[in-house]
Amino acid sequence: MTAKFSLAAFALAMLLGSGCKSIFGPTPDREPKPTGEIPQRSAKDLVDYLNRQAAAVQSISYTDVSVQASENGRDMPRLGDSYLYAAKPHNLRLVCGTIATSGEVDLGSNDREFWMYVKRMDSPNYFYCSHEEFARGAGKKFPIPFDTDWVMQALGLAGYSETGFEVSINKTHRKYMLEQKTTAPNGQPVRRIIAFNADHDGGRKPVVAKHWILDEKNAILASAEIVKVKTVPVNGSYVQVPGEVILEWPQQKFRMRLVLDGEKVNEDLRDRQAALFNRPQIRGANPIDLATYNFEPTARGQRR
Repeated sequence: MTAKFSLAAFALAMLLGSGCKSIFGPTPDREPKPTGEIPQRSAKDLVDYLNRQAAAVQSISYTDVSVQASENGRDMPRLGDSYLYAAKPHNLRLVCGTIATSGEVDLGSNDREFWMYVKRMDSPNYFYCSHEEFARGAGKKFPIPFDTDWVMQALGLAGYSETGFEVSINKTHRKYMLEQKTTAPNGQPVRRIIAFNADHDGGRKPVVAKHWILDEKNAILASAEIVKVKTVPVNGSYVQVPGEVILEWPQQKFRMRLVLDGEKVNEDLRDRQAALFNRPQIRGANPIDLATYNFEPTARGQRR
């Protein structure tokens, strides 16, 4: 039987325009924009802010997650009964539909490997790969580029090097634009851009507004818009954590909104680490290693 691959399903498992269009996309600003001079900020100022936030947060969990996805403008069923856990440096787990729909999506990562399972995808629907093999090029034809570090950065857990960044000001949108040329785990040259709100209302609005990953032709590969944040106390200070995030893959015409509640910061997860951050055994699913799987059809029209 020919295996069918739904890009939307892969993107849904993923949890973070071209030409003359604005990379900020169609989301309108519904509040009047402030006016006046935008203070200068150096790249070091912005990177230092990101690193201070990341240093304060060792782990974050959300036990009440709602996921709404759309493909080609068509809304998919909302997935409640979901949870998200993340802990430094590479531990990540997003499980969607744990009760009502019996586990629709399972995405995870640890120091060794990552995995993704989508229940409703035609077989095969469960893949995994070691970070080392993926960095060597395994799964280059995989529809959605997986980058654990990017997801952790979008959640505010990952730090950044202090070199290789440039900053500019977008006066129209009143944003600081922090940019870095780097490579994706599969070796693809990319540009990472992080937008900061110049007018964040003393932290009542997101300081970090949006993340983008763009290819060499300036086409957006993925974006993560921080719609809402929650300010929580940590070690005598305060940090912002996401409360609502829009993840988008424009080339796949896929969009996913996550509403994140029930948050806990720096929860001790040691007793649950093995259960949360190891690749699960899922009944009826056969895990396939991306390092050895061939996405190209064979002469008989099958993928192997």
